[in-house]
Amino acid sequence: MRRHGIVLLGCSWVLWSVTFDLATQRQYYTASRAEETKMACEAQKQSMMEWLSKSFTRLENGVMVRYPNGTPKAIMSYDCFPDTVDPRPKP
Repeated sequence: MRRHGIVLLGCSWVLWSVTFDLATQRQYYTASRAEETKMACEAQKQSMMEWLSKSFTRLENGVMVRYPNGTPKAIMSYDCFPDTVDPRPKP
């Protein structure tokens, strides 16, 4: 089965990248990868947050992405959802 641009073969958890755009006040979700268990998804989430923290300012709920002039641009994080859940807002 193909969903959200990634292949799900019996996987039950999807790691989503979550970006909150500070200018538009909109939240965007992008499917990043699929895992068989919630524990594996949460481990990938932790790994991705550690990786992002090397380049961006760590916050309680994610990392702050800034424009080159230092102005805050967005807050990025990751979240795990069952493959039956699409967290993106409905149009």
